[in-house]
Amino acid sequence: MIEQGIVALVNASPAVAALYPPGGTGGFFGSLPKDQKLPSWRYKVISPTPISRTLAPQRQLVCARWQIDCFGTTGAQAIALAKAIDDVLSYFSGALPDPDCTQVNLVLNSGGGDDEFDDTSRTFRRMVEYELFFVQ
Repeated sequence: MIEQGIVALVNASPAVAALYPPGGTGGFFGSLPKDQKLPSWRYKVISPTPISRTLAPQRQLVCARWQIDCFGTTGAQAIALAKAIDDVLSYFSGALPDPDCTQVNLVLNSGGGDDEFDDTSRTFRRMVEYELFFVQ
């Protein structure tokens, strides 16, 4: 599964791992677990779209838009984590470390950089969006 591969790829980066607190991690689908240590990150698959549609059951090129939200207890933490993740993902191509060895043709940063502060939880968030082109 491509989700497992992207999470493993990002979390294997020494620059990303150095930002996690002791015992911390990231790469959660949808939302962070309750009481997750920050900084951390989550992802959402916004729209997986096959680029070529055929009736034959064959592998095809897919473009999927992903939203990655990086959280920190300070704005600097959230921004640093977003930059470290961007350094891993932007223009990545190759096989992912997932069980299917999913072949990624290209990952493009499609914008984002939206920042938000939540007064209730006292957390900062930086959102970045990517377009992933891969064979499925």
